[in-house]
Amino acid sequence: MEAIVMKSSSTFALLCVLALLLDGSAVTATTIDNVAVQWNSLLQSIICTRGILFNDASGYLSQMHLAQWHALLALKNTDRCSNGATEEAAVAYASRAVLVQYLGFDTNTILDPFLQNQLESLDLSASQKKTAKEIGEVVALRLVQSRVGGDLGKDFVLDAVTDALDESTPAPGIYRYQSTPGAAPSRLFSQLGQTKTYVLPNPVAMRKHFLKKYKPPAVPSKEWDTEYNQLKDIGRADWPGRTPEMDNQASFWFGGPKKGSLCTQDSFWNAAVLALLPAGTSLYDTVELYAKLHVSIHDAIVLGSSMQWAFWFWRPPTAYKTGDPGHAPLPNWNAWLDYNAHPEYPSLTAVITAAGASVVQKYFDRKSMKVKPFTVVGGSLGPVCDTSSPGIGPRHYDSLSAVVKDAQLGRMYAGHHFNVSVTDGAEIGAIVSEYVDMHWTEPGGPSGVLPDAAYLSVFARVPSKAGKSSDITYKV
Repeated sequence: MEAIVMKSSSTFALLCVLALLLDGSAVTATTIDNVAVQWNSLLQSIICTRGILFNDASGYLSQMHLAQWHALLALKNTDRCSNGATEEAAVAYASRAVLVQYLGFDTNTILDPFLQNQLESLDLSASQKKTAKEIGEVVALRLVQSRVGGDLGKDFVLDAVTDALDESTPAPGIYRYQSTPGAAPSRLFSQLGQTKTYVLPNPVAMRKHFLKKYKPPAVPSKEWDTEYNQLKDIGRADWPGRTPEMDNQASFWFGGPKKGSLCTQDSFWNAAVLALLPAGTSLYDTVELYAKLHVSIHDAIVLGSSMQWAFWFWRPPTAYKTGDPGHAPLPNWNAWLDYNAHPEYPSLTAVITAAGASVVQKYFDRKSMKVKPFTVVGGSLGPVCDTSSPGIGPRHYDSLSAVVKDAQLGRMYAGHHFNVSVTDGAEIGAIVSEYVDMHWTEPGGPSGVLPDAAYLSVFARVPSKAGKSSDITYKV
């Protein structure tokens, strides 16, 4: 991942966000507030202000929150004396240590002032500060090093995809290489499926062995006829039955063009966590939830993208304009928003949204708490200086399943995905979340989520008799 350089036009907005975060005036008594939340809000504000793409945003968020979790585990499982202040300081140091690797341009102007303000508020002794700094920075750097090479060879992947598309005469149902001026170019995310996951096994192997039933319909087929007819009207820009709410849903989940749309799908779940977690939630619970959430989203993106470039299924505008053996071409069919950056199946938005919903639901189930109705506002989700009303306005949800349904419909109303893509995408996202949760504390994996074994309690026990098993385990 490349470091992002601040654009001069965004400098004032970002500094304004920083000032409000440091001041604390945007925090109410009913809002959860700790160092992990503060770093999340800062990073989310940077992501939104800069327009950082969702794949890079997911990488920054997952690494930062995993480093926070590693710092707490390291303090817990070593002989270092610590208290609440030391834990918060270690989380702060770990956050800063990750972000300077990707946002180095902001070290002196944004990240260091933010860190120093937090440290001053904690009133640490010299020894506490030293312990927090040593632990936080060491675990963060080890984590970043484990992720090096996560997207090596993306230029070669792009070349191979380009050659394949240029040389082929696509059959009906196959993705076509085309771009509209001003729209995102074809092949934009062809390398995402090659990115290193945290917990999931190789995405190709996982699809072939565990997700065999998930695939787009054959063209032509009765299943394809159903998909064709379900989207033909509701995804079309000039359909007389379109409503303002359909346009709002489409814009919100796509990230534009209306004001108040999401910056990234990660940003939705960061806002949802702030809205849902009780103000008294512990630092550890906050950090672990953030870590599981963003690791699940990251791995869901990789798997979903890998499947898109495995099936190469055509996008709706191509399908309707080109036609197929069972349907005449509709040359005037245009999606509400033009988009052809990658193949269609499955919907990454549905995959990501369902993965996030599953993580949050599991957290509340384990705490024996109910998910209350909540509200999310698009745009920059940290405190912002521009208080004018967004074009879309707040989105209200009674449940996490309602969020998934909203995202599914939004992607169809945009004219970007068929029903099978958003339906299967939601199931795939939930499967990813379940897999990550089941294997959360297991060692190994492509890079894993556990810190160095020196910061864990490792248990080994000889089986009671031959034929029995007794795994080496790690206590977090």
